[in-house]
Amino acid sequence: MKTRILLLSLVISVILIGACTNPKLPAMTLGESIEPIPEAAPESKFGIFTSERDLQKLDNGRDAWLPEGVLWERSHPGYASWQQIETSKGNYDWVKIDAYVKGAQASGIQILFTIWPFADWDQLTYNSDLPEEPPLPIGDAERGKDPSTFLSLAKRRGKPCDMNAYRQFLGLLIERYDGDGSNDMAGLRYPIKYWEIANEPEVDFFFQGSSRDYFELLKVSYETIKSTDPSAQVLSGAAVQRRGMDPDLGFRPFWEKFYKLGGANYFDIANIHSPPDVQRFADFLKDQGVEVKPIWVTEMGSVNDWLPEYGMKEGDLTSVTEALVRVFTEAFENGAERIFISGWGRKEHNPALREAIRIIKGSHP
Repeated sequence: MKTRILLLSLVISVILIGACTNPKLPAMTLGESIEPIPEAAPESKFGIFTSERDLQKLDNGRDAWLPEGVLWERSHPGYASWQQIETSKGNYDWVKIDAYVKGAQASGIQILFTIWPFADWDQLTYNSDLPEEPPLPIGDAERGKDPSTFLSLAKRRGKPCDMNAYRQFLGLLIERYDGDGSNDMAGLRYPIKYWEIANEPEVDFFFQGSSRDYFELLKVSYETIKSTDPSAQVLSGAAVQRRGMDPDLGFRPFWEKFYKLGGANYFDIANIHSPPDVQRFADFLKDQGVEVKPIWVTEMGSVNDWLPEYGMKEGDLTSVTEALVRVFTEAFENGAERIFISGWGRKEHNPALREAIRIIKGSHP
């Protein structure tokens, strides 16, 4: 009997050690009908950045659209919007976000959701003095970005007025997709564990608030998510492309103040929107006293903004491919763990992006 007990103890110890030391994904509890996250997803270094219009074009499904090895998706603005889900206080509509989750999971995609913490009915309480539909960020209007893409968001985008209502919404959102078998979405195949809090919060178009406002929002969001699903991973809103680190444009001070308030305590993964600036971003975090955290690039920005300095010649797919390979390689070597490809709708770059991803997969498996 003692021998059996000893053997059983050894087996349990090995299982526990394996669970604690596996760095691929946080430990999680699954409901009986829920599958684990597909094994290939944590290994994939690339994700896709999609708009609702992109998704509407997927007549043949994602499998025919995505390059091999791209197993993550960040839809923008996406469907984790308080405005879109809680249409009035206490009334929830999960139809669109559920349909999106089912479509992505049918192709084995792991979702990174951006949470938009704004609802018109909430913003009117204290934020009615904020301008409606603030202007597009610097450069986006010149590049032809269509503000109608963001019509699903609330018109005003300040810090939530009723934080208890926001906590309620956020807890229900996380619980619906955590895969623990309690109040899960019907048909959920595997858990969703990655949540980004707002987008480029230093830009008024996406967040009409100060560093302190965003700090308070992120703190409440982090604590709510972790209390609902301790194995979930929280991303900070990304520093905006190259401009986010440029002191002359006024965005860097936003993040300096945020970190002085202790913002680094309330996210698991740091986030930037420019692959060429990963090293500069890592250095910036170090300057702010931030302990080592994973870095994801959840948007590439406009490739035409920075690829020419890497030798890209417009219209020459070979030079574009070579430039992309160099950019991606440097980003991974400088600490990026994952890059979400944006601009996929620009058909002229798609062959180069596919080839660059194939090359990177071979050299950075």
